[in-house]
Amino acid sequence: MTGTKDHLGPSSKRILRPYLERHGFRMLTPKKYLRLCGKIAQYVDLQKSSFGGGDFALNYFIFILVPPRKYIGSILVARLPRGMSGDGWWASKTAELAEESLIDVVRAFDEHWIPIFNRTSSLEGY
Repeated sequence: MTGTKDHLGPSSKRILRPYLERHGFRMLTPKKYLRLCGKIAQYVDLQKSSFGGGDFALNYFIFILVPPRKYIGSILVARLPRGMSGDGWWASKTAELAEESLIDVVRAFDEHWIPIFNRTSSLEGY
């Protein structure tokens, strides 16, 4: 244990959780969220940097819930972009940075991911 305080989890519960719940997601943990749309699962994961420093990225996974079969199924996977980079990372070293970052993440969600989640929430749109 490094003794480093986790500011991302508590800030996520205050900022990201209510936002995602309005869009039908439920919190699995403060850093993992899931929305089930019939046979479609949509999953959001806040990934902490393995290099330390408190940075985090957001990944999503969208997949069809079907029994395993050869040649059937697909998974859509991406990371929330930031600025000109498709590999977005945000700061969360302090409580203030975590809150500012998550407010920015919510804005980016509206622009990038909510349209994708809504479009892929049915088998026809998937």
